[in-house]
Amino acid sequence: MQRLDLYREDLDQVAWKRMLESLGRVSSSIDPFSIHFARPCIRDTAVEALGEPVAQWQKAVAAIRGALCSAGLESALTDEPFGPHYTFAYCRKDTSPSQDARLAEDLKRNCEPHTWQVNTIYLVAVKQYLDEGVFRFERLHCWPLGI
Repeated sequence: MQRLDLYREDLDQVAWKRMLESLGRVSSSIDPFSIHFARPCIRDTAVEALGEPVAQWQKAVAAIRGALCSAGLESALTDEPFGPHYTFAYCRKDTSPSQDARLAEDLKRNCEPHTWQVNTIYLVAVKQYLDEGVFRFERLHCWPLGI
């Protein structure tokens, strides 16, 4: 929902605690909701499934951004877009039209649109491995919504 342009070591313990408390408070004001995702499709640099940006999604993004600002992190917020999506695969190099067509057919044959229930906010650290073309996510904290 929101990427922060900072590293964990950029926050001292006071700022870290203030951020966690602020996100904890706001999570209780967001009710769980559902996101409907289309089948994954080929985009510029990745294969992604795009979700319908329902009102509850927009409310959650605004609440999380507000919580981060109230914790003093407004300068670390990244710009839009904040649409719901998940990345199925990243592209490491250009592909030929025939490879794209084959992948598109495989996605159509093997992937279906689906719905995810959003009932938890996770704070994650992301590490990029360029040589492998992957991102690894470490869960740092989580908050159930509406509790």
